[in-house]
Amino acid sequence: MTKIRKQNAIAFIYCFAVFIALYLASQGCYAVPMQWKLSKQMGLKPSEVSLFFLLADIPAWIGFVFGFLRDRWRPGKMGDRAYFLIAGSLMALVYVALGFCPPSYGLLLVWLIAHTILQMFLGAAARGLVASVAQWHGMMGRIGAMTVVAGSLTTMLSTSAGGMIDEKFGHTWPFLVSALFCFPILLLAFWRPTAVFDIEPDLEVKATPENVWGSIKRLARHKAIYLPVAANFLWDFSPGWGTPLLFFLTKDRHLSEAVYGQAIGLMNLACLVSSLSYGWLCLKFRFRPLAFAGTVGGILGAALFLFITNAPTAYLFCFLAGFACGIPLGSYTDLIIRSCPKEYEGAAFMLFASAGLFANDVSDLFGSWLYERGGFGLALSATAIIGSLILVVLALVSRKITDPIEGTPIFTDLDSPIAT
Repeated sequence: MTKIRKQNAIAFIYCFAVFIALYLASQGCYAVPMQWKLSKQMGLKPSEVSLFFLLADIPAWIGFVFGFLRDRWRPGKMGDRAYFLIAGSLMALVYVALGFCPPSYGLLLVWLIAHTILQMFLGAAARGLVASVAQWHGMMGRIGAMTVVAGSLTTMLSTSAGGMIDEKFGHTWPFLVSALFCFPILLLAFWRPTAVFDIEPDLEVKATPENVWGSIKRLARHKAIYLPVAANFLWDFSPGWGTPLLFFLTKDRHLSEAVYGQAIGLMNLACLVSSLSYGWLCLKFRFRPLAFAGTVGGILGAALFLFITNAPTAYLFCFLAGFACGIPLGSYTDLIIRSCPKEYEGAAFMLFASAGLFANDVSDLFGSWLYERGGFGLALSATAIIGSLILVVLALVSRKITDPIEGTPIFTDLDSPIAT
């Protein structure tokens, strides 16, 4: 028993390190400076800013493809760790190129598309590996919460630091600092704990014997992954967040770049705290009540943005809105880990992630369109209506997936009963 607990602890620490390193490399601290450069330096309208990021994220819409490649091909003897090394190194070079790139729409777009492609390869390797480890050790809810914590922690750092670095040192430095954030993922390429890589003999290098089309058809028939994907899509289809929130706070409420960045950072801090609580709550309560209660709380929390009038209220209500997001985010990630089919964790998890990215991009463009025509209140109302559909999706999830309690190993095969 002591040995099992030690292995579980090592596996959890490794998975947490993987996601911290993944988000540091993928997000850097360039987001707020890039938004500011496009909207202020280049004079783009809200819809034009949204369209730029939508175009840059097009490779992420087919994240399933990168996950599928990861599942079928592990370079050399390093497996997923080879992706950490190769894609992480190239990501650092892309950040340097962005730092010295002139304010040209075309050049910035090309480099950001390259960034997105590398981000997908890193995400496929990290998410596929972590999902496999979570199922094996029965830590779906805890590792699901951990992924949200890692994302919130790094986003909080990147948004807060990015705005301040850009304001104090200029537009080049946020990208150079982002390049330094790639080093943790490079270091993980050389860390191989036995509690992670010895749980099954084929975890590092796995060859799928059937042909590509046969694999795709079998995976497409695994219906268990569709509802988590739908829930994540609906959650991230939030027209009131993203660019509309940026213009609402900086134009309508006249907040500075630094205040906006700090408010978003506080929002991610609150999400982090709330996600930590999911890691504890999933040990005390079953999945379904946590997911339903968290979804309702998340929908209500977003309405708090309307009460922002100055910097102090921005800090307060952004924090409360972020706190309402931790439980639902943790529960949806828990659900996709429970639903991932064995040997195709990367494809399933990346389908889940790419659905969220696609929803975020499309909803940001839609939200900017709503904002330009009816203001922030209209965009936020659309967010609440769409979010309420998640309750219907959760009600349709099979109890064979949701009933196993935290701590129970899950081995979902493509041909298992819950796949259909």
